[in-house]
Amino acid sequence: MKKNRVIVLAGILGLLTHAALAADNKQPDNKGQAHKSDTSTHAASAAAKKPADHKAQPQMHDAPRQASSAGQTPVDRLHTFLARAGSLQADFSQVVINEKGDEGMKSSGVFYLQRPGKFRWDYQTPYRQQIVSGGNKVWFYDEDLAQVTAKKLNSAIGSTPALLLSGNVALDKNFTIESQGLEDGVYWIKLTPRDEDNGFKQVLIGLEDDQLSGMELSDNFGQLTRIYFSHLQLGQKLNPALFEFKPPAGVDVFDDK
Repeated sequence: MKKNRVIVLAGILGLLTHAALAADNKQPDNKGQAHKSDTSTHAASAAAKKPADHKAQPQMHDAPRQASSAGQTPVDRLHTFLARAGSLQADFSQVVINEKGDEGMKSSGVFYLQRPGKFRWDYQTPYRQQIVSGGNKVWFYDEDLAQVTAKKLNSAIGSTPALLLSGNVALDKNFTIESQGLEDGVYWIKLTPRDEDNGFKQVLIGLEDDQLSGMELSDNFGQLTRIYFSHLQLGQKLNPALFEFKPPAGVDVFDDK
């Protein structure tokens, strides 16, 4: 059985490959053993700003937009942020919560973004993993499993949360966007996919002081993934090699060319 760390991949952007990873789970695990879930806490400075608990979230409705003190609605703030986020680097922490409200896998690492279309998630704890895309394909690498999975960024996964920040998705075309107001200094915006065949129900994006604070992803099976960002750096020059991936020698590669 594949190690349960696939929950980590299925969490953040796992919604990116909801169907793809399900197929990958059929692949044999060469090591034939499972890790225990890590329940240690990886706190981030943004964690205190998280949205209301998923059991008691504010009711989502089509309320009129409320302008901020700067004259912008939360939706306007999102568009403004994305327009100026040509490149981004940030630390992140993530927690997956199941349909019963129990916290599961916790993980942390570093996120890199180069618009348009390039991103990289380096998971550093509890397991070392990488999710890398240079624009046409996304690579998933688990160092301990010595396994690489590659998926095309085609129309089937082109409007999923993995690409929300990348500049490759027309948000207004692919999502219904609603302001959710201000909570503890964070402006929340809800994105609901227009395509009912998506593997997720909605995404909440939080902005604090016009910076990305967090994301909350709800899938169609009741699982919730919360991601908190800290130490954001915008506009710096990123090494192009961050968005290139070549499978290391000796690893198993599953590539849907």
